[in-house]
Amino acid sequence: MEKKAHDEKSHVAIYILGADGRVLLVHRDERSGLAPLEWARNKAITSYQTKKQTKELSESIIVRRADTFSFVLGMAGGVPLIYKGERVGAIGVSGAALPVDQAIAEEGLKTFNAITNNSTENK
Repeated sequence: MEKKAHDEKSHVAIYILGADGRVLLVHRDERSGLAPLEWARNKAITSYQTKKQTKELSESIIVRRADTFSFVLGMAGGVPLIYKGERVGAIGVSGAALPVDQAIAEEGLKTFNAITNNSTENK
């Protein structure tokens, strides 16, 4: 994913959640601000909770706050990680144009699918 971001000349934040919804990895390009990190987190949480890509959830951007989590609907860049029908994590990317955020997140999804031989569940 970092290579894809570099290829796209984008300064993004990447947030990856594990099966229990806890943070596995956070990466922020030193040239990105704090806002992309928070948006990446929110995209990952939204994908994790809904088991859907954030780009599929709405045509408009809606932010909802529930307890300590913000949920982002309709902003590309969040993808769930599904393995054998079970949610095993999520990826959130923010800091570039939404199509670029999505492309970087999908690059991470491709890598996950290749590692797990999981070509049918995550699309």
